[in-house]
Amino acid sequence: MLYESTAQQQLAGTILTGPQFAPATTGSTISVFTTEYCFTAQAANSASQWPATYTVQEVCTGDQSTWTAPAPPPNFVTTIVTCNACETPTQTITCPLNTAGRRGAVSIWGNGVTATAATATATPVLNASEGAGTRTACCGG
Repeated sequence: MLYESTAQQQLAGTILTGPQFAPATTGSTISVFTTEYCFTAQAANSASQWPATYTVQEVCTGDQSTWTAPAPPPNFVTTIVTCNACETPTQTITCPLNTAGRRGAVSIWGNGVTATAATATATPVLNASEGAGTRTACCGG
């Protein structure tokens, strides 16, 4: 190989290194926290309708001081229930998915109904699979 200068010849076969830089950071950290809050919505089954209260426990990321509860909470869906004993037989309700259909780090307890993810129809049972009525700390009842 022909070199145009002595400097080029000296650099041939040499690995050049520059200053070493630390990875870029934004100066902020992502915090993970657990929060618990209540969500109230109408519930209904084939025999009745009632105001249901759900306790939602969620693992969140971000700044806890600016976090607000979403409405509806994660894993809640809007669905239609037929209530034969109600004044209006077709009831549109918002309720949590059953335990098998839920995703993410969210736990839900309450005195309402749950919906099946595949059909998004509410099941006419209390949310007993996660201790219906046993979580009352934030709901006051």
